[in-house]
Amino acid sequence: MQAAFAAVSGLVGDIGLGGVLGLAGTGLQTVQAIQQQRYQAGILQRQAEIEKQNALQTAQRARQQAQDLDLQSAAIMGEVIAQQAASGFALSSSSFRQRRDRNTQVANINRTRLVQDAGVEVQNAFARSAGAQASAANLRRTTFFTALSGGFNLGTSYLSSADAVRRRKLIKVQQQTGGLAFG
Repeated sequence: MQAAFAAVSGLVGDIGLGGVLGLAGTGLQTVQAIQQQRYQAGILQRQAEIEKQNALQTAQRARQQAQDLDLQSAAIMGEVIAQQAASGFALSSSSFRQRRDRNTQVANINRTRLVQDAGVEVQNAFARSAGAQASAANLRRTTFFTALSGGFNLGTSYLSSADAVRRRKLIKVQQQTGGLAFG
């Protein structure tokens, strides 16, 4: 504790109390900025993970929905065939084949649209994930430069304050010696 007090006392002598407070303020601002950037980077990284999970869940849900749609289409076609056969219509007739082909085309179109829409949604989620990851990485890089800048600001504040104290001391000495001191 005495060593810390001696260090602060030495600083006060070198740069004055205002200089010490300025250094403390600069240091605190730097630390606060770094903590904020790290926090934001963590949030962005978590957002990237959530978007990736959303993409995977969307893809899985689309596969399941496509399978369900295929089963529904097959069930409908089975009912149509059973109704046709029960009513005595020939399953080999051209009208039945045309109706079956139209139903198959509609089912294929519906499935294709579902898969394409899901594909777009998955790509968008992966793109959002990549964007969040890039932003998080950028913030982590910015943290380094914030620390570097804070260090330079501390050094500049120290030198400016020390120079101001030196000038005040020089003026005081000049006043006491009648202007004979040089600085």
